Amino acid sequence: MDPAEEREQELELLQSMYPDELTVISDTEFTILLVPEPPANNDLLPSRHHRQQQAVVVKITYSESYPETVPEIDIELREIINDESDDDDDDDNENDNDNGGKEGDNISAIPVSLEKPNDASKLLSRANDEAQENLGLPSVFAITSAVKDLAEQILQDRQADRERARDEAIRQEEELEQAKFRGTTVTRESFLAWHRAFRAEQQQRQKQDHHNKNAATNAVVGDEQRLTGREIFEKGLQGNKEDDDLPSTDDIKNLSINK
Repeated sequence: MDPAEEREQELELLQSMYPDELTVISDTEFTILLVPEPPANNDLLPSRHHRQQQAVVVKITYSESYPETVPEIDIELREIINDESDDDDDDDNENDNDNGGKEGDNISAIPVSLEKPNDASKLLSRANDEAQENLGLPSVFAITSAVKDLAEQILQDRQADRERARDEAIRQEEELEQAKFRGTTVTRESFLAWHRAFRAEQQQRQKQDHHNKNAATNAVVGDEQRLTGREIFEKGLQGNKEDDDLPSTDDIKNLSINK
């Protein structure tokens, strides 16, 4: 088949496959807008992030001998607005208000994206490889499919890296919280050191108690030695001289009555 006819047929087929995404610049030049599917958990993001999406624009320029030679390929990353999410804005805004608008403080609330120029260079390299693998055949659809698949893989890997970093940060924070309740790990050395200190403290406390007790006893004895006569009498501590002069019971029994 004549290369010109092959190019024409392929372009017609691409227009049916990408009715809204394909833009014809000329008979030999056109662009196809590809929108990679975001990672699954990006569905949790507020609608304002869903409205703004990233697209990959693949520009194809046919050579005169295409498909016997590879086409000229160019890759551009572009931000687009998704009008289909407008109907959900009000509900999502209410949810944002309920959350206090704090989702912006969390890195997980920011969608992952393709980066310029590194990711664009990776996508272009993949497109050229695919064109070489399909040399001699109409290859634009294979090229765009490979580019879209790689873009989605990059986003998924980037999201997975972010989630691992977030989980690690949460794990470290939980460990710090748990460490507050675990205290110090007891080893043989630390126990012996504590035991020595405990015994020394107990001995010191016993010495202090003994000292305090002796001091209290000496204070009482000193007070008694300084009692007045009246206090000695009231406490019953005085001796009775008259009672000492009285005969004992045995002496009374031995007394005889003189007549």
